[in-house]
Amino acid sequence: MRRRVFAVIGMLLVAVMMAPVATAAQAPSHIDGGGNAAGPDTSSQFGMGINIASDGSVSGRFNCVMAGKSAMDGLSDMTVRGSVTSATITPAGVTFGGVGTLNMKSTQSSTRETMTVAYSVTVTPGGPGVGTVALVVPAANFAMAETITSGQVSVR
Repeated sequence: MRRRVFAVIGMLLVAVMMAPVATAAQAPSHIDGGGNAAGPDTSSQFGMGINIASDGSVSGRFNCVMAGKSAMDGLSDMTVRGSVTSATITPAGVTFGGVGTLNMKSTQSSTRETMTVAYSVTVTPGGPGVGTVALVVPAANFAMAETITSGQVSVR
């Protein structure tokens, strides 16, 4: 009897696992915002507009300007801007990235260095004192994490 019960349970599990599962399409999302942010070693002005379509495709733009106070010694300003090609929304925030342009100016020279780089950004929605912006540019060995001081980031 026991063997028969386990066999029936096993067949039911297999049937459930093989049955087609209806999945809901992902709801379209929009991430946008801009403003000023500051961290212990950096300050920046940032802006973003990102769309995640119901099919999961991602499009948008990101821009971040760090002038004056820089986490990289010897730089007077640094800009990262580019297209957004990937994004993930979690309960804690949004991580997105793509390929863009890194533009840097040295404090010792008027020459600007420009290069194409991959970048990743993690934002926490909210306004001053709540929202955050964290930027990573691996090719430049650069990472910063800041709290929004004016403006906001929203996810809809």
